[in-house]
Amino acid sequence: MPRSSPEGKQQILQWLAHLPIERVCDVGAGCGTYRDLCGLHGVLPNAHWTALEVWEPYVQEFQLRTKYDEVVIKDVRQADLSSYDLLIFGDVLEHMTREEAKKCVASAPNAWKILSIPTSHYPQAEVYGNPFEVHVEEDWEPHWVFEDFATVADSQIGDISVYLLRPDDAR
Repeated sequence: MPRSSPEGKQQILQWLAHLPIERVCDVGAGCGTYRDLCGLHGVLPNAHWTALEVWEPYVQEFQLRTKYDEVVIKDVRQADLSSYDLLIFGDVLEHMTREEAKKCVASAPNAWKILSIPTSHYPQAEVYGNPFEVHVEEDWEPHWVFEDFATVADSQIGDISVYLLRPDDAR
């Protein structure tokens, strides 16, 4: 859905408050949850924020152009993510296959990444006529993230699990 659960958001704010970030890409921005959350709490106030949204009607409906410095209407599977310091995959990866998700996350090795993924059985069909809202992977397992990404720096596991992945070259 264009909105997300509040689960894990406080942990994400804590992580973001301590990272040296200049350029953020909010992948699958939806209604702008992460931009709104960071703005409300004064986190990353000087960062340049890009909304990457595949479903163009959300741009108008949720006034994304007023929330973000830049809005790109494109499928993340075809996007160049290499210029960002931080990628936020907030409730996005379950909308593609695990292999596609791995490729998207790995496509920006020099960026920090935030992953927020439902890790309980969570089926979802189209929402508001948006076919991209379908959950392709309905049963993400928390251990998949640890298996698929060697750079997990921290995590909080729950019905919605959140992960902080460091850049590949940061130790």
